[in-house]
Amino acid sequence: MEKELMEKVLKIVEPKYKELPDNFWYHGWPHVERVVKNSKKISNLEKVDCFPCEIAAYCHDLGRIIEAQQTKEDVSLEGCRNHARLSIEPTAKILTGIGIKGDYFNCILEAVAIHSYRNYEGSNFIAKILRDADKKDALGPFGLLRTSEFHLGKTFVDREEILEGRDNPKKIRELADKTLGLIKKDPLLSKKYLETGLSKVLEWVDKREFHTNSVYTLFAEDIEYTSKAREFLLF
Repeated sequence: MEKELMEKVLKIVEPKYKELPDNFWYHGWPHVERVVKNSKKISNLEKVDCFPCEIAAYCHDLGRIIEAQQTKEDVSLEGCRNHARLSIEPTAKILTGIGIKGDYFNCILEAVAIHSYRNYEGSNFIAKILRDADKKDALGPFGLLRTSEFHLGKTFVDREEILEGRDNPKKIRELADKTLGLIKKDPLLSKKYLETGLSKVLEWVDKREFHTNSVYTLFAEDIEYTSKAREFLLF
């Protein structure tokens, strides 16, 4: 039953995310796919039912589509709660349409509503896992490609190469290393990315702001890559 429901959600949301313009790829379907995978990995380690966590991950950025249609411009990777608020109504419609109600319904909606919060003080583990899975996608080589394009407003490598190679860790690492090298060559870009991108992302690690301990071990390699990227730009 859960597999069937998941397939129904997938069929609804995938076309919607693919409506986003190509230059919004870092909030689009590739990102959502990764958040779903991250949610599943974290929930398994935390011994939490992965089904509602994956559903929440599929729905969490539906508000980005509404925002893009309304404003024709993107919004911050962190700190802006508007897209999360806008995701609530379409998520509720999807859950109602496939017959999810009760505690699952309430917990998934709360998770979607708070996923962009810097901190979450509640007890909803689905919300904690979604927030961590979403934030994690700003770490590592793929995270560097996402955040550098957003914060610096330009693509340093072929966007199609990123999208085509997103499931190829070696290729993504090559593209991220190339991007980092190009940023380093421009002192102004380097300074801006350090201040608005890498340092902000690494605060989640440095200040232990992830809600699940699994993140620090499960994604240690991505954390290390981002830390070394910061050092590379600093020195």
